[in-house]
Amino acid sequence: MPKLNRLLIVAATAALLTACGSGAESAAPSPTAAPEVLQNDLPSESPAPEMAPETTGNRQEDLTAGTDKDACIASNLDVTLANEEGSAGSRALELEFTNTGDTCEMIGFPTVTVVGDGTGRQIGATASREPVSTDYVTLKKGDSATSTVTVAESDAATCNPTDADGLRVFPPANTNSIYVPVPGLEGCDNPDLSTLTVGPVL
Repeated sequence: MPKLNRLLIVAATAALLTACGSGAESAAPSPTAAPEVLQNDLPSESPAPEMAPETTGNRQEDLTAGTDKDACIASNLDVTLANEEGSAGSRALELEFTNTGDTCEMIGFPTVTVVGDGTGRQIGATASREPVSTDYVTLKKGDSATSTVTVAESDAATCNPTDADGLRVFPPANTNSIYVPVPGLEGCDNPDLSTLTVGPVL
């Protein structure tokens, strides 16, 4: 084969290899295209879980609206023994809650215990609740609501009757209490027993 033809073949082969190499290099960036597509998809999907806390928060606000947001607080309530009635084996003590602050709401039962010894020591268990339904009571400044506490006659065999000073009263939805003196009150000095039953605020 003439020398010139051999040179042409070598040159053509080199050119072909160079073209193939260039094609391989130009194809290399293609794998990087996939992350770009995934990154673009993520923002459109990520807001969905972020909506959950906002919805939950709204539900919580709805549950508390008109209850603990406007609840009558102990520091704005004057609690007194407004009336007392006696019957065979029991006493009915009517507690009166007078609002001295802004308009507020009460619902449910006060928590009531007997206290004594001149120290506020709790005597017996907390009052049980009457099995009745409850409803909101709105109190403007100066308005009052009532709750009746029934004191049953104690059983000396199991109760260990003890002279008491009065009642510790926690208004509904409150952790602060008010002391109400009750003359002639007895408590059941047994941590598992109580002579008290309390009704809802009305």
